[in-house]
Amino acid sequence: MGWLQGVAFNAALAAGYLLFWPLVASEQYDIVSLFTVYFATFIMADVTTTNVFGHDIVRTVRALEAGRSFASLIAVKNAVQVIVVVIPMSLITFGVTWWVEGAGDLPLTIPGVLYPMLLWLGIGNLLSVLAPALPAPLAWRIGTLRRGWPGWRLHRATLLAYAIPYLLYYVTAASDLPGNLNALFSLFGSLPQKWQSGYMLLVASVMIYLILTRFSVRWHDRRGLVLWMQREFTGEAPVPEQVRAAARRLLPPAPAGEDTPGPVREP
Repeated sequence: MGWLQGVAFNAALAAGYLLFWPLVASEQYDIVSLFTVYFATFIMADVTTTNVFGHDIVRTVRALEAGRSFASLIAVKNAVQVIVVVIPMSLITFGVTWWVEGAGDLPLTIPGVLYPMLLWLGIGNLLSVLAPALPAPLAWRIGTLRRGWPGWRLHRATLLAYAIPYLLYYVTAASDLPGNLNALFSLFGSLPQKWQSGYMLLVASVMIYLILTRFSVRWHDRRGLVLWMQREFTGEAPVPEQVRAAARRLLPPAPAGEDTPGPVREP
C-alpha cells in the first residue's frame, strides 16, 4: 500500500510538473518515448525511498535474525516494484507505441522505458542499504521542524534519502546513455538500427542493475544497513518500542560518554 500511494502521488506530481516544464519531442525521443520515460523516471525516483528497509525495519531485522539472506529480501523488494511499476509502465508503453507509432518502433521504445526503471531499481537497492530512513509520524515531524535547526537535524537522514533520487534523476537525464551507446556503436560501423540500439540499451540496463544490486548485497553482508545520522532521531521519535529496539540493533556503538537520548513524551 505504501508503494501504491507513492506511485499515485508521484504520477500526479509529474503531471502537475508538466504545467511548468512541458515536454517537447526531439530527434532523440519521439513523443511516446518522451512521456513514458519521463513518468517512469519520476515515479521510480520515489519508490527508491518508499517502504525501503528503514520503514520496514522491524520485519527486516526479524527476517535477518531468523537467518533470511539479505539477497532474498532485495529480490522480494524488487519483485514488488516490478509488479507495481515496471510491468504497468511497460504495458502502457507497448500499447501506446503500437497504437501511435506502429510495431516498428517497439524494439527501441520498450528498452527505452525499461532503462530508467532498471536503473532506478539498482539505485534503489543501493540507497536502501546506504541510507535507510526510519519511520515517524508526520505530525511529529512537522512539529519538530518548527524548532529550527535542532528539529531539522533530526530528519537529516530522511531529507537526504528523498533528495538523492531527484538529484540523480537530473544527472541520469543529462547523461544520455542511449545516445552515448549509439555514438560508441557508430565508431565501429554505421549508425545502428532501431533493434540494435534497443538491444544495446537493454543489455546495458540489465548490467547496471546487476552491478548495483550485487554491490548492495556485498555492502550489507560486510557492514549491514547504514543508519547515518539517526541516533538522536531514534531516541526522540515517538515510534513503537519494537521499531526503536530494531533500530538500536543496527546503530553503531555510541561514542564513549555519549548516551542515546530517551523518547520524548508528548504532553
